[in-house]
Amino acid sequence: MRRLPILYAALAIVALSIAGLAQPKKSRASTSAGAIPAGVLLQIIKAEDERRWNDDLGALLADKDAQVRRRAVLAAGRIGDDKAIPTLAEMLLTDRDTDVRQMAAFALGEIES
Repeated sequence: MRRLPILYAALAIVALSIAGLAQPKKSRASTSAGAIPAGVLLQIIKAEDERRWNDDLGALLADKDAQVRRRAVLAAGRIGDDKAIPTLAEMLLTDRDTDVRQMAAFALGEIES
């Protein structure tokens, strides 16, 4: 009779193992697709952390990658420097990516000028 709980536990472990093995594996390429390159992200985060609006961050607002532009726009809003307002306003009106335009609107609200 004491073997029955051990048998149930063993069956549960086997069932969970099989369920785990049945899960589709995410390839490294699919998890990093569309991700911002680490060096660029570090540059954005550093400027944001130092609350520094400069030409380097401004140049990232014109990057060809919409994810980079979106993250740079968020950083510009968090930095809160009034010098970013004209660029953010222009992006709000003209950027080809909807997510970037939405983030530009949010960033302008963050600046609170």
